[in-house]
Amino acid sequence: MKHFFYVLVLALLFTSCNNDDELHASGNIIHEVRSVKDFTKLNINAGKNIKVVYSEHSGVTITGSDNLVQHIRSKVSNGQLTLDYDQDQIHSEDVEIVITVPYFNDLTLNGKRILSTHGTFKQTGYIKIVSHGENDMISADPFTTGNVDIDLTGNGNVDFRTLSSQDAKASITGNGRIYLKTTNSLIGKIKGNGHIYYLGSPQISSDIKGNGLISSL
Repeated sequence: MKHFFYVLVLALLFTSCNNDDELHASGNIIHEVRSVKDFTKLNINAGKNIKVVYSEHSGVTITGSDNLVQHIRSKVSNGQLTLDYDQDQIHSEDVEIVITVPYFNDLTLNGKRILSTHGTFKQTGYIKIVSHGENDMISADPFTTGNVDIDLTGNGNVDFRTLSSQDAKASITGNGRIYLKTTNSLIGKIKGNGHIYYLGSPQISSDIKGNGLISSL
């Protein structure tokens, strides 16, 4: 009986500690501007809504509950901006992040987030876009690159049909959807039930395992 009592007490203490580690949005909204170095790569693991906006200057502005914002780390290393939490358990996230940048060539989004790009970014030779999880990513305004490579894992959507490219690669693992625009070639790979939609008249090369589809818009 004593053994059972001790086990019960330990279990309650463990549960209490775990609950203490959870972060719930306080509702006390603050606005914070972060000072960062220049970057062209983005690795985003924080924020409910993220906007990437064209500007001549790089910057990060975070708006949300004070107890969440204070736990968001913003670091630039080797030209890559990484945004993440220093805590693992985040609930009721209400954080909005605005990132300004002249152009980018690598954009990675992890989790279950909404990201949109705004403005005509400077043209680049190559852009890599990666989504892991259940993200929704969309480009609102037209811009141009030579080659685009989109990699989606999970059930999210990547709608970058306003990004014009000459050659494109698109890969889906799961049930997600990719929308893109390309002129010369499209290499599409699908594992699962995903769907790749394209604008333009590219030469298509496909590798599909499952019930996935590649079709024109």
